[in-house]
Amino acid sequence: MDEQIVLEDDLLLEYFKFKNNEPCDNAIVQRLLTYYKPHLTNIEQLDRIKRGDNDLKQQLLQQRYKSENLEELVEKTSLKLILSKNKSDYPFVNILKCKDEPIESNYTATFQNVPRKKAIEHIKALCQTAKIIYIYDNFLNKYTENYLNSICNLFPKTNLTLICDMEQRVRSYWKHCNKNLNMPTMPSTPYKNFHDRYLQIDKKTEIILTSGFDHLFSEDGDFTYIVRLLK
Repeated sequence: MDEQIVLEDDLLLEYFKFKNNEPCDNAIVQRLLTYYKPHLTNIEQLDRIKRGDNDLKQQLLQQRYKSENLEELVEKTSLKLILSKNKSDYPFVNILKCKDEPIESNYTATFQNVPRKKAIEHIKALCQTAKIIYIYDNFLNKYTENYLNSICNLFPKTNLTLICDMEQRVRSYWKHCNKNLNMPTMPSTPYKNFHDRYLQIDKKTEIILTSGFDHLFSEDGDFTYIVRLLK
């Protein structure tokens, strides 16, 4: 197994309780599972929390994971992160302070020279109940009608407020595609001069497109999108 992270002692203990169907702190476990990846431990840590059977300890002994501290242990993982309940300085990730912790656990997908059908279906589903959608894309006004039509098809055919910095050509075309669109004047943008493209849905969900909408609807090159819930 590819061990990716390390858990602080109290979180590792909650993990074992949950795994063994023992009484545990449900709130802590829920936050832990949000961030959890396969973890690395050692014999000394298992002894501290009084967990781990002989088979596990023998396996760790054979791999020479015996008495490293957590900072030493995390260097042997692939993600180089330690999950914590109270520490936030690197390499720790505070799983409880979700508003202050910059490292998040989000859904993301990357497509390299393959169809983007699943990405399109996912983004469209996220938009279907939207009342307000905010778009940031510096290249929006350069898109052909074919791309503009594909973007418009992501949105519900209901009374939707669509906010973006668009030329009259784009505004007129989208209004032709969806007569229910309300397109007010563009407000000041929180994404000014950003490189990536963004969809913000009802100020609750943010979709980051690293390669732009044109790459969403084309199989050329690579395309990555990230879905994150706004804090």
